Amino acid sequence: NIVHGDIKPDNLLVTSSGTVKIGDFSVSQVFEDDNDELRRSPGTPVFTAPECCLGLTYHGKAADTWALGVTLYCMVLGQYPFLGETLQDTYDKIVNNPLSIPEGTDLQLKELLEGILCKDPEHRLTLEAVSGHPWVVDEEGPIPQYLCFCKSKSFHEEPKESISNAYMTSID
Repeated sequence: NIVHGDIKPDNLLVTSSGTVKIGDFSVSQVFEDDNDELRRSPGTPVFTAPECCLGLTYHGKAADTWALGVTLYCMVLGQYPFLGETLQDTYDKIVNNPLSIPEGTDLQLKELLEGILCKDPEHRLTLEAVSGHPWVVDEEGPIPQYLCFCKSKSFHEEPKESISNAYMTSID
């Protein structure tokens, strides 16, 4: 029973085999039982669940699920679902603005995002429901396409001479 508390793209790592792992457990909390009630939200503001923005006691797992939804939205649609000019404006949008999903978005993805980013934590999809959602598990779904894209990006070490030359060129 771990609540991460700061799920966001910056804290996700992808292995060479395409497995996604979560990093940075600096604000996480471990619970002995199923009671994951918290009072303080330590995470990154734009990934904060509505109930946390309101300063209410909240369930950490539901807040982590919300942050996962914001992360998915960012990764697939290329923008934050709720972003204001100031911290308070961002919180106001998270709490009050309806979720906007662009026309033409895959219907299964739209359904998944609406379920994960449900403002009412009692009706928000659970992580178990997310992991079994058709958009995530179907062979024909978009996830394998994205994994193929990730796997096709090979990370290799540049020869030290190239790095030195690039550095020397940049200071000339």
